[in-house]
Amino acid sequence: MLRRLCVAILFLIGFSSLASAQRFPRDFILVGHWTAIVTQHDLQAGAGTDLKPTKASHPSAAIVVIRKRGDWELQIEREEEPWPPGLRLLVRERSGSFQEVTDTPETIMTGHGFSVLHMQYQLDGLSVRIPTGYYSARVSYSLIER
Repeated sequence: MLRRLCVAILFLIGFSSLASAQRFPRDFILVGHWTAIVTQHDLQAGAGTDLKPTKASHPSAAIVVIRKRGDWELQIEREEEPWPPGLRLLVRERSGSFQEVTDTPETIMTGHGFSVLHMQYQLDGLSVRIPTGYYSARVSYSLIER
């Protein structure tokens, strides 16, 4: 019997400014999505073994284009939706390390002017003990003018 665990990452875009409540939709573009399907190919060593604990997206699962003239800060957060305990969503920061995406806005990158950012995601905590099902996460990005 083939068991599947499917995780879909949906992206939302948010804009905010420390200087004012003005929105800057032309200064921020986000393109991409990621759907991770966990199958028998993700087992560590075949039947009877646990899953590999992590599964990463393509390094450019989402592309963020920032067209600002000044300093900016990019924040990410995840809407809290029911996920099994121990299953975590992470995003790769500019430094190359992965940071957990939580329901609290976290700064993942800062910069100045025009930038094209390639976003990579990772699931952590995968296990055969996770009930088979479809789990989704809504991820929001906010661009803050500094």
